[in-house]
Amino acid sequence: MKKRFSKKQLILFVGAILGAFIVRFLLIHLPGYERDIFWFKEWCFGAVNYGVTGIYANMWSDYPPGYFYILKLISSVYKIFYPTLLEGTYFLQFLLKLPAILADLGTATLIFFLIKEKYKFKIAYLAMLAYAFNPAIFINSAWWGQVDSIMVFVLLFSVSLLLKKKIKWSYILLAIACLIKIQAIIFIPLILFITWRQKGLKAVIQGISSAMATVFVVLLPFIIKGNLQSVINVYLGAANSYPFASMHAHNLWWLITNAQGTSISDQMNLLGLGTYKTIGFFLFFLCYAILLVYFRKKDWNKHRQDFYFGFAFLALCFFILFTQMHERYIFPFFAFMILAFKNGYAKKVAYVIISLISVGTLLSSLSIAYPENTPTVAQFFELSPIITIIFSIINLIIFIYLLIIVLKNINKKTLLIILGIVMIITGGTYLKNKHSRLDLTELSPIKSSQDWGTLHINKSVENNRLIVDKFIYFKGLGVHSNSEHQYHLNKKFKYFETDFGLDNESFCNNNARFIILGDNKILYDSGIIKHQSPKHIKVLVKDINILSLITQDGGDGIDCDHTDWLNPVLIP
Repeated sequence: MKKRFSKKQLILFVGAILGAFIVRFLLIHLPGYERDIFWFKEWCFGAVNYGVTGIYANMWSDYPPGYFYILKLISSVYKIFYPTLLEGTYFLQFLLKLPAILADLGTATLIFFLIKEKYKFKIAYLAMLAYAFNPAIFINSAWWGQVDSIMVFVLLFSVSLLLKKKIKWSYILLAIACLIKIQAIIFIPLILFITWRQKGLKAVIQGISSAMATVFVVLLPFIIKGNLQSVINVYLGAANSYPFASMHAHNLWWLITNAQGTSISDQMNLLGLGTYKTIGFFLFFLCYAILLVYFRKKDWNKHRQDFYFGFAFLALCFFILFTQMHERYIFPFFAFMILAFKNGYAKKVAYVIISLISVGTLLSSLSIAYPENTPTVAQFFELSPIITIIFSIINLIIFIYLLIIVLKNINKKTLLIILGIVMIITGGTYLKNKHSRLDLTELSPIKSSQDWGTLHINKSVENNRLIVDKFIYFKGLGVHSNSEHQYHLNKKFKYFETDFGLDNESFCNNNARFIILGDNKILYDSGIIKHQSPKHIKVLVKDINILSLITQDGGDGIDCDHTDWLNPVLIP
């Protein structure tokens, strides 16, 4: 029987894995991104005090439930040594960072064996080193303390099994990846499409059944405890968890916002075509459609590296085109891109450049957030806005280059059809936005604040029907004094028209005041308004960028000030 390794090769392999672990071990003591570490500790102890199913009910969390089981294991081990669950120990920090570190090593090992199936030891070994010793990878797991690498390992394992036609296990791991990190969901349609094209509908049904069974087993404790809705809320709320153009991801939106992505809402309007968020969705799903066409005639036996490249490209699309992106959401790109290394020298260069940019971005984020805990070497990487813009441009150029590679593999006729559809949708959207009235309720505010309750759309602040005096409204904004809600008009409208008044749901002889601002200038001030029939106002908003709707108490305190903006519309 042929040996899998020679003695020398075995020493090299074990030495590389051990060396990669030592590098990470030396970074574990660093505090990392304290907010993330803090919540991992809280959820870890919460898993002991309340059980995995009780975390959502007793503390804040925006993580899916899969990772809670890992934290439960960590807390069980930690409790053996520290029965009182003492905080602030090195051992706890070690345990919290260990799963991600092991996932790094697991991914590197998986990359090695996947490449060695068809290539020599040297090629597989160099690819493993390129991942295991990528500074962006070990900074994220061993220094920062994030767990993206766990999702990457499980996801890569899933895709590798898919390409080996082990459908059931592939989908089980896909489900686990989605239960650990929500971002893994973007790969589901691609995996479904590949399964259907290569193995048929029966295999898709088999895979979906396996995934659903896995999800059911993981969520069964939540179902039994009646906490399933909390899990659902985490997934439904993910799209609006960080409603900004970019969360330090140097992508398209960081460039468009001139390096101000963390302070600019993704509800801002771009050239009358829609909000940043809507346009990001559109561009992403357009690229997704192009990618599916790219895969249409690929055979997973003959073009395996093309499949890995497709997954890498999809990860980059997600990072570049979506709003709300964190700097860490690029990480699936690295594992898949290494497996596509044979498809051109330029792809290797792209891997190196994006890795270096990610290193600078991660160290800059750490230095800006926690300068007192960050070594001097990291503070050197605290990036100026102009540098981050340059990074965004480089990332965008690489994205466009990889997109061209995909497009070259698509039939010209198909490509023309796709471009035609894009032009029709873009033109139609522009004309619709230019010439039609727009209900303000269809827009999300870029800034929202009020002294009691939250903004309700088409409902009163207490979630009832909008009623002022004897008049019933089906559209409007239910707010409470004192409040301010800002909307980005992008100078695309001529008039703003609305009714307003105090809602019937809270009547105690109170007064309120309604004010409309345009770019911080008063366009209308109602003066003191009592409980009475709704009033109507139409104001000129031509050349106005930011519209602010403000309600204030009428000098008698905010109690009972349930105020409504009724049938608010923007007119071109």
